[in-house]
Order: sequence, then structure tokens, then C-alpha cells
Amino acid sequence: MTLFKTSVRSGNLISGGKVIFIAGIIGLVSWFLVPASGCKKVTVKPVLPQSECGTAWIGLATPGYIDLALNYNLRLAPIFEFNGTRTSDINNWIAFIKSAQQRGAKLRICPIPVSDSAYLDDRHAAAQLAIVWNFVQIMQSEGIQPTELILDIEGMNAAKYCSALVSFQLGSVAARDTLVANALTPAGEDSAVAQYQAFVNQCHASGWKVGATTLNQIAVEPVGNTNIERVLGIPITGVSWDFVTYQAYRTSTFSVFASMGFPLPTSWFVYRFGQLAKMHYGAKGGLDIGIMGVNSSWGYANFSDWQADVSATRAAGIDPDLVAGFRMETANTPVPGDSALFFSQLESSAAPAAPADDLPTDYYIELYDSAGMRIGQYLPH
Repeated sequence: MTLFKTSVRSGNLISGGKVIFIAGIIGLVSWFLVPASGCKKVTVKPVLPQSECGTAWIGLATPGYIDLALNYNLRLAPIFEFNGTRTSDINNWIAFIKSAQQRGAKLRICPIPVSDSAYLDDRHAAAQLAIVWNFVQIMQSEGIQPTELILDIEGMNAAKYCSALVSFQLGSVAARDTLVANALTPAGEDSAVAQYQAFVNQCHASGWKVGATTLNQIAVEPVGNTNIERVLGIPITGVSWDFVTYQAYRTSTFSVFASMGFPLPTSWFVYRFGQLAKMHYGAKGGLDIGIMGVNSSWGYANFSDWQADVSATRAAGIDPDLVAGFRMETANTPVPGDSALFFSQLESSAAPAAPADDLPTDYYIELYDSAGMRIGQYLPH
């Protein structure tokens, strides 16, 4: 992503509902040390419990984040742009990643290839994946050991095509034509998926795990159906990912629901997408949640609201390591200015009960599910 642009991964700003609700949102759019023999005393480092939200997205190479990760057993997910050139910014990220790894912090690295598309997509697969592999080779040349990569696959202009899905559901022929024009043929889709699979195989051969993070709209489709993937230009299904996370940013929908006079979606939004993640990928399915921050423009009203979303991921049975808070810099402003408060709670009790159902979330899911099913008859064969 272009690291905190207004759209905040723009496809996630779309909400949905019945006709009067849908119409108002068009355009808006996660040592055990064996004592040595002899006299030397060995101190065993305690194993920390897994944080309920086990991963934190970060957009700055701030050394203090390594301390935070070690203190709360967090995995760090650095996200940054890379165009194939070793700039000073890239050198800073290389140094940060090396330091984090040397100190024992867990990592999930997300280089965004700078190309014709802001995010990874199917039409630019070859060029984009070559840039990512270039960065992998740089890391390996610097002695960085294989760990986890995550590809941010959102397609070209996700806001445009998510909005078109809404308009199509309202009966717009122009929106239908826009979606069909962007959709790949089955052969084109197969070719893109094959390129992504070849990249995953290449990474696996070098010891790296590879996952994907993508729009929550993709999750609403039935297992095996790829209509929305095709019209958004997002190759997800058919690749043997090590994990997949859906961007369930509940707070990014608040302004849309509020503008229509509808109740804001509750943590049921996160719970339902947790269920969908498990439906598609089982134990390999996860969620990105947020936007982190309290009383900030995109954030939560209070910490209990954030905790409700975290608890919803546990109720849905999501592996805490695949629950990623997005993103650390937004947690720092304007108050309380302490990122640790978002991760100081530790999983120490049984999973909570599911939150209560809320209609705005159900309408949102129904909207995209219906649009995805209906558009299928118009897609190229």
C-alpha cells in the first residue's frame, strides 16, 4: 500500500445494505535452553503467552517496535514500497529487519512493488513478483534468514470496482460494463494464478513462507467462486498460500454508516469475517483489524471497542498469530500515545462468546455476495 493514504486500502471503505442504504455509499469506498554442564549458571528465558492480537503492521523502521514485539510476543509486519533500487529508505528497512531478526523478533515482511498498479494484481503479476523476488534476494545477500513474506493483493483501483459492484447491484448497466471490461478470461485468470503459484514455489524452495492479505469483499464469495476476484483483478483462489488474511477494518466503515443514520457495525463485523476466513482457509485464515488508534480520525472511540474486535477474532477461532493490528503508527496519535496499550492484554482465558448479530454487517455481506453471484453470468468465458 502507499502507506496510509486516505483510502486506507480503499476497497474497505465500501459498506452495504438495502437499496436506500446501498445508494448512499456509492463512491466511498492483522528457548527452551538446556542447562549447560559445568559451573556456569544458565538463566532460562521465560516463554511469553501469545498476545490475543499477535501481529502488528508497521510502516516505520522504528527500533522501539522491536522492544515492543519482544515484550508482548508480537510478530512485526513491516510494509513499505520498493521499486527495485536500494534507496536510503530501503537500506533502513534492511537494517531494521536484520536487527529484529538478530534480537529474536518474529517477522512477516510486506514489500509493495512500485509498478503500474499501487497494489499487487493479476495483470502486472510478472513485473510485480520480479520486484518482490529482487527484495528477497537482497535480504538473503545481507544474511537475513528466511521467514515470512506477505503480499498485499488488492488490485488496481479497488475503490472503483467495489463501487461498481454496488452500482451493479442497484441495476446500473454502465457499472456492469465497467466490471466486465476489467475481468480476466478464465485463461487469463489461470495464467495469473500460475505466476503467483510459481512465485510461492520459488520462495518455498528458499525456505520462505508466503501469505497474502486482501480485501474483505473477496471473503464473501462461496468457496471456489472467483467472480469478484476476476472483476477486481485479484488472484487469490488456487494459490497454495501459507496463510491469507482479510482486511476487516471495522472503523473505516463508521463514517459511511453514520452518514446514512444507520447504527455503526459492531464487533460482529470482525466475527463474521473471521468465520468467512476460516470457511475459505481453515487454520490458515486470518484477519487484519483496526484502524488502530483511539479518538483518531479512523480509529476506535475507546480501548474497550478495540478489545471487542480482538475478542471477536478469538470467538471466531482465528489463530492470534494471524490477527494483525493495522497499524502501529496510528496507535500513537493523538492519545494515549502508547502503542503498548494495544497489545498488553494476553490470551489467558477461554475464547469468549460470539458478539450479538448486527444488521449493518449482515447487509454489507449480503450486498457483495449477491453482486458477486449475479455478475458471473456476464463475465467472459
